[in-house]
Amino acid sequence: MSQHWSDYWEQGYVTSFGSELTQNYQGELKNIWESFATKLPANFEVLDLCTGNASLPLLIQDCLSENELNGHITAVDLAQVKLDEKRHKNSKIHIELISGVNCEALPFESGRFDFCISQFGIEYSSILQTLSEISRVLKVNGQCLLVLHHIDSRILQTNRKIYQFINQPQVQSLLQNMSKLILAMGEISTHEDVIKIKQDQECEAIRSNINKDIKTLIQTDELTAKESELMMYVGQFFTQGMFWPISKKQQFLNFIEQEISSSKVRLTELINAAVDEEKLDSIICETRKLNLGLVKAEMVIENEELIAYTLSLQKDNVG
Repeated sequence: MSQHWSDYWEQGYVTSFGSELTQNYQGELKNIWESFATKLPANFEVLDLCTGNASLPLLIQDCLSENELNGHITAVDLAQVKLDEKRHKNSKIHIELISGVNCEALPFESGRFDFCISQFGIEYSSILQTLSEISRVLKVNGQCLLVLHHIDSRILQTNRKIYQFINQPQVQSLLQNMSKLILAMGEISTHEDVIKIKQDQECEAIRSNINKDIKTLIQTDELTAKESELMMYVGQFFTQGMFWPISKKQQFLNFIEQEISSSKVRLTELINAAVDEEKLDSIICETRKLNLGLVKAEMVIENEELIAYTLSLQKDNVG
């Protein structure tokens, strides 16, 4: 398995929105899961697929924090993920987080779960194979609630822009010039060293090229430059990092390069995974063959902007 999602979740993100959401999903997405949580029965068994760092289980737990309801949420992901125990504060709702689980081949007995949920996850898999597994592990009359990326959503539009932004040649030029500057500056330990560097023609020439790259990138799309986090990393390098040893500067630059490379892979997967109307119709048609009856399929709208599809299914009694 590629490491890019494991690397992403290792940074402590709770949602797939990175630093844009530092706590958990908000707005209409939060409303969907709060509504789901309020309808859960006692001693429920929920399976959350492609959970990441357990954003949905934590949302459900928080919603039920003042409720006496007991239940168990099994949350799985193919990547290496970790539950923030500080956030898992409701002992009545037990969250079991399991890494390395392929949703196309679930390691659970048939008919185990009352509910299966997922948000922005199963569309990255072979979705029909995953739905077949969902049907298998659900109890008869068990329900499935999925939130899927819509191809024309605000989320996709934002991430397409980020993908285009980080693929600009100025990004690679910026990183190459930063690498040159690290070597040209040498070790810096005092403010006198900084003054000497500003008087050094080679360093100033490289710094001028860096400024040109940054200016070009910001002029292209200032908002996307910020959302890509590249400018944050560059700012951190030139403020906090000036007095770091050369080896630490190079390590940080390697980290930036790895983040950009991983982002390219993640964003490519996201763009390819998004669901359009034709694909949704095809999924619904196939679910009928898997004993999953359609309860509801609708678009999620927030502030007059499209953000996702929801798909509600129920396992039929076919005996």
